[in-house]
Amino acid sequence: MSGKPINELGRSYGRLTVVRRCYFQDAAGRAIWRCRCACGKYTNVLGADLRVGRVKSCGCLRAETIQNATLEQRSMWSRLGGIASGVSKRREKAELAVYAE
Repeated sequence: MSGKPINELGRSYGRLTVVRRCYFQDAAGRAIWRCRCACGKYTNVLGADLRVGRVKSCGCLRAETIQNATLEQRSMWSRLGGIASGVSKRREKAELAVYAE
């Protein structure tokens, strides 16, 4: 990495607040920051992931989103739900094609 890393100390990104810089880096030499989530857990995050919005929480945000979602939405996020959705869409297309003739 060229240049000095951006100082993220004290900044907030989503539910995360940067507490300190970790003494280690990733394999590419990028800075990793220790963050405290609003739920109280700590997590280590790349500074770039914080700045672009790729990471917004320790994982609690996804859990809450899934918990608050409807059953249909939850099934769409799972692997089998995605497969079932694809089968259903193909079936609908096939039925439309039969009736169109």
